[in-house]
Amino acid sequence: MSFAAALWAVALRVGAQTLPSTGSIHGTALDEQGAPLPGVEVKLVGAGERAPAQTDAHGKFRFLYIPPGTYSVTLSLDGFATLDNQEIVVALDRNTELRVTMKLAAVNETVTVQGAPAIDPRKTVTGATQAGVSFRMSSWPRISSA
Repeated sequence: MSFAAALWAVALRVGAQTLPSTGSIHGTALDEQGAPLPGVEVKLVGAGERAPAQTDAHGKFRFLYIPPGTYSVTLSLDGFATLDNQEIVVALDRNTELRVTMKLAAVNETVTVQGAPAIDPRKTVTGATQAGVSFRMSSWPRISSA
C-alpha cells in the first residue's frame, strides 16, 4: 500500500470517529390554502437549549445536529394560532420532516374610547364649516318662492 493510500485510510477512520451522532428536523410552515408562511418563529424544546429559528421566504426551517430523542416544536406568527407539535422523534443520522399547516387565529378585538363625546348633546344649533369659515343655519337669509 502506498503512503498516500495509507494516509487516506487513516484520515477516513479518524473522520468517521469524530462525526457527531445527531439527527435533524427540516420543516415547512404553510397556511390553510397551502401557501408558504415566511417569518414564522419556530422553537425547539427538548434536550439542550436551542435558539429559535425563523422560516424563510418559502416557509422552510431546520434544526441541525440534534441529539437523538423526543422533542416539541412550537410555531407562532401574528394572526395565526400558535401550533405545538409534541412527540417529534429525532433518530440518529436521520432527517425528521415536518409539514405544518397553521390556521388563522380567532379575532378578539376590544376598542376603548376615552375622552369627551364626539357630539356635544347640549348644542342644538346646526352648522357647517368650510375652509375655516363657520356658518349658522339659523342666520341664513330666507328665500321666498314666488
